[in-house]
Amino acid sequence: MIESSMLLFGLSFDVVERHFMSIESSASSPAAPELSLEAVIMAIGDRTRWKILAELSSGEPRMVTEIAKRLGRSPSIISKHMAALQYAGMAVTGRGRLWQVPAQFIVPGAKRELDFGHCRLRLPEPPA
Repeated sequence: MIESSMLLFGLSFDVVERHFMSIESSASSPAAPELSLEAVIMAIGDRTRWKILAELSSGEPRMVTEIAKRLGRSPSIISKHMAALQYAGMAVTGRGRLWQVPAQFIVPGAKRELDFGHCRLRLPEPPA
């Protein structure tokens, strides 16, 4: 496993590259990331989606209108970005149209960290 830290939009994240010898040896190897690297990179390649992930990184479900208000953007723009995060598998919607990051990607005991397998995002506190 190779790890390196990178900065994107002034925020840090760690890139983790895992190498597998073969399919047969995967039982003894760490589990492969559930999301494709391409999907993760495409999803985090936009500043607004970084801010949305920061809003959702606490694990608290949020409505699009609440996220839009906190980020100073229109709900339709936030909905577009939420669809991109959902397509990448980085956000899900539940009861009451509440959006959240799937629990499996929230790092237990860490504050505002998300682990998507290929990378671990350390997100800043959202603006008050």
